[in-house]
Amino acid sequence: MKRTIGLADAYARYADLIAAQLAAIENDEFDEFTSLTHEREALARSIDSMHAVDPDGSAEIARAAMSHLEAALAADVMLRERIDRIQNDSLDGARAIGRNRKAIRSYAAPAETGARVDLSL
Repeated sequence: MKRTIGLADAYARYADLIAAQLAAIENDEFDEFTSLTHEREALARSIDSMHAVDPDGSAEIARAAMSHLEAALAADVMLRERIDRIQNDSLDGARAIGRNRKAIRSYAAPAETGARVDLSL
């Protein structure tokens, strides 16, 4: 039974790590996000090794840890959606710059008459 409680605690910690990653992303704390990612990966390996020790105890473990697994899944879905939004926003910004590049260059081009200011991009 002690191993089951330990595994349930590990799943709870895993859910907490995902929630912390989401908070880090929302606050633009990318170094913290990366650190939490490494911690999450290490914990996942630890959880895998706990399962490997006693694969027959999986039904009992699942009952003890179900709420933590559900919380981890919900947080992970939100995290992935937020990362997708960040990537899409970045792509949209890059596309907008590309669309506006011609206008920006024409604005910055030297005038054909009068004074000449060179703002080469």
